[in-house]
Amino acid sequence: MRRLIVILLGMSVALILGAGPATAQAVNIQRASASGPNDSGQLAISFRIQGLGANEQVIVTVTADATAVYACRNPQSGTFPNAANKQTISGPVSSTGTFTSGRNGGLQASLLLSPPASTLQCPPGQVATLVQVTYTNLTLTVVQPSTGESDTVSIPGTFSRTYFPEAL
Repeated sequence: MRRLIVILLGMSVALILGAGPATAQAVNIQRASASGPNDSGQLAISFRIQGLGANEQVIVTVTADATAVYACRNPQSGTFPNAANKQTISGPVSSTGTFTSGRNGGLQASLLLSPPASTLQCPPGQVATLVQVTYTNLTLTVVQPSTGESDTVSIPGTFSRTYFPEAL
């Protein structure tokens, strides 16, 4: 009987000491920034996320308001023959990606936002060309599907680029 009590007591102590405090982890956007637009009019959003377990999937979405100006351009001469042949498109744009954390429970990645597409009809021999693009009101959201946790941050600033000022 004494031997049984010692064994049970030893097992109880092992369970108590072995079960450390539960550590609550919460998905956390540590850093988010934007750069560009690049030569194609795309805006790169880079981010760092912590607070995940090892090899955890997250869904990241970036949204913004964008305005793009397109004009008809002669690709041979590089000119814009008719300044009235322009189109301005404004509206929301977004990009979503699924990423997996590393062993340390974090990840670094990036997404690209593209300008709104043109529906401008150009005369024969001319092509719709992106003249200017602007992005504002950027928001980055990360969701961890396994827990339902999420985090959202705003990225301040206006990100704009003019490619052909003569066409404006």
